[in-house]
Amino acid sequence: MLYDDKKLVGGVIKQARMCRKLSQIELAEKIDLSEKHISNIERGQNFPSLDTFFKICTVLNLTLENFGLDIKNFENKNREIILKKILAASEKQLDIYVKAFNLVDSILDEN
Repeated sequence: MLYDDKKLVGGVIKQARMCRKLSQIELAEKIDLSEKHISNIERGQNFPSLDTFFKICTVLNLTLENFGLDIKNFENKNREIILKKILAASEKQLDIYVKAFNLVDSILDEN
């Protein structure tokens, strides 16, 4: 799976919503978004923010495996710690994490 594939993410969300017999309006109300925003996500026009993505996954009972992510690859303790921090991060913290990872990558590329 290409993790930046908006249509794939939107399609999984749409299919799960329909299986649970929820309208776009009902899903939007449950996660405090507009119906138009849900529609744009499902049509692959927009990616949901990380916060919105997890709200949608919670309401629709989706896991990362539903999006083609092999969770078994995350059984490394350090990877688990980093992922938990990223998933719980605010937008500001995510910006800092990205800068830190980029810095580490540039240092590793020099060696």
